[in-house]
Amino acid sequence: MDYDLKVGYACNNKCLHCVVESFRYDRSNNEEVKEFNYKYGEIINIVDNLEPIDNFVVTGGEPTIRKDFMRILRHVRKKAKRVSLQTNGRLLGQYIDDIAKEGLIDYFVIAMHGFEETHNKVTGHKSGNPYQETLASLRKLKEVCGKELKHKMRIEIVLSWLNVNEFVDLADYLIAEGFLNIGISYPHLDGFARTVSLDYARSIGFPYTELSPHIPKLFSLLDKYPNSEIGFEMIPDCVLKDENGNHITNLPHNYYNMSAHNREITVNFPDRPLTENFAEKIKQSYKKFDICNKCTKCCDCVGVWEEYGDMYGSEGLSTIR
Repeated sequence: MDYDLKVGYACNNKCLHCVVESFRYDRSNNEEVKEFNYKYGEIINIVDNLEPIDNFVVTGGEPTIRKDFMRILRHVRKKAKRVSLQTNGRLLGQYIDDIAKEGLIDYFVIAMHGFEETHNKVTGHKSGNPYQETLASLRKLKEVCGKELKHKMRIEIVLSWLNVNEFVDLADYLIAEGFLNIGISYPHLDGFARTVSLDYARSIGFPYTELSPHIPKLFSLLDKYPNSEIGFEMIPDCVLKDENGNHITNLPHNYYNMSAHNREITVNFPDRPLTENFAEKIKQSYKKFDICNKCTKCCDCVGVWEEYGDMYGSEGLSTIR
């Protein structure tokens, strides 16, 4: 079983696409409503009462801003066969040597959403220089992990109007720097769509017609760097088209799909009841259309986020025959 512990909603970024931001802020008048964070003792109590975990994911908000971050990792390590960390990476560099020495984390997912100007816009640029800080941590992790880096981490790019014309060049740059595993996700904007407005959600998310023209160049990177891997989340196969607008049916061997939520996973939010079957719950947020029923990939495809249908209908989707 996997266990996902959100240690709190506090973060040193304010990403425009972040699902936590939609919980924490009333965007209609830009006021902070409430910030929920577990106390250290609460986290220890949660961990102590768990059966042994196959994969324990530590996430937030941003876990590394906590003064008890390392103590939490040490306690989680006792319970889990594998520990993963999801982080924006800004402060990670200062912990990497100790994490490696103590063997506290098996896998890192680190967010990077654009080059310097774009990334700092996406992350809200609350203070400092998020891009340079995260890049420094990435390079430190590369130094420590060496040849194992590809199997120890993934860089996660969440798409938006701000980076849709830049993400392929960013992926090229990161892979050339030695970060060989790149995840690219369409944002889950249900919180914004429901609590603010569909117009606000549309200001972040875009129709898949804006994405398809970038796919040939992105897939060319997989030929250019055969040892690399690129994964998509919530981007249906019918969006993947060649230069002539035809569906790409023979997908590159080093492309993978991250959208299948079939794992048994429990998610612990600090302000909501424990979600013991998160994979099943998240399926309620998927949507398919009539055209999907005639597609040869229908059974393997989860569809789109429900709010995408509210924003754009089936725009950018088509039937693979």
